[in-house]
Amino acid sequence: MEQQLSLEADIASLRNTTFFRQKTQENTLVEQHEFLGDPKFKQYFEPLYQLRCWILEPYSLWTPNYISMSSEVCRQLRTTGTIEPLLLEIIQNYKVLHARPLRDIIAERELCVQKGDYDWCITEQGQDKYALAEQAIFEDEEIKADFAQLSKHHDLAKYQSWSKDKVIRRRMTMERNFRSKERDFHWKTPWDKYVEHLDSICAKHGLLGFRGATPLLAKIAVYATPHGLRIDIPWHSNPDIKRDLNLPEITRVLRSAGVGRRGPKLLAMRQAMDKRAKLAYTAELEGIQLGYKGDELMAYACEKAGLPLDMDEGNYRKTLRHGKELIEGKEPARKKKSP
Repeated sequence: MEQQLSLEADIASLRNTTFFRQKTQENTLVEQHEFLGDPKFKQYFEPLYQLRCWILEPYSLWTPNYISMSSEVCRQLRTTGTIEPLLLEIIQNYKVLHARPLRDIIAERELCVQKGDYDWCITEQGQDKYALAEQAIFEDEEIKADFAQLSKHHDLAKYQSWSKDKVIRRRMTMERNFRSKERDFHWKTPWDKYVEHLDSICAKHGLLGFRGATPLLAKIAVYATPHGLRIDIPWHSNPDIKRDLNLPEITRVLRSAGVGRRGPKLLAMRQAMDKRAKLAYTAELEGIQLGYKGDELMAYACEKAGLPLDMDEGNYRKTLRHGKELIEGKEPARKKKSP
């Protein structure tokens, strides 16, 4: 693993990520590589390597801020030469990355968002509906009057996200009923007053913000979070789910996470198969200790695991491999479908 590390390659990968707050963290990688290559910290190679892997993954899938976590780890190593056991335990909980197909798809979607393309999850019919609703807000005199008031009370040029597009956005919402601290009401600074004013206009008209003086109508959006896909349907929208949402594409993203069909009968059957596979593997090891061999060993394991005694040897070996993977904590191998 150590021979595969390349600071230059990692920096190139980081520069190809989408979001500014991620792609500008070269110093974090440099610091990580210093510790990864130092024999004094060999015992901490694995957690450092885990953090390095996460920093290069799509930002949408981050649970904590891995940049800040990595900075704290490096600070502890510089000052004490060790990492706190609790922090090591937390890093270990983030050991497993999402499936590679999912990470690749999310990285593609992040690039689409960067270019302003949010329509991957919407059919052409759904996009036509949105275009009609959008045209209506362009001609709404009340929205124009509200924007004039916003411009009158605040210097909008200070708050535009991108100088080229001159975009201002309302504050984002969190999942369910949770609220971040930035959503607390404040009325002290010019920013406090501006953002409360903008949020009120966006809430009134169902907007995301403004591009220049042009209102941006909130649209149906499907995007990744660290815990799954989130679908936002604005109150002004009335979609036909089957016709307006691109369900095959959304399903493709979910399937890329490595999760198969989840019907209750199928799930119960898989759980029973997993249980028998683990019992069979354990029984095989017991049988070997007892001196059984060949057909006697197979019969012993089948009887202990509740498998058919007339089971053919090929399926028996496959069951043993599956049981071993489950017991040792490895990801079970999935049969690949032919293209």
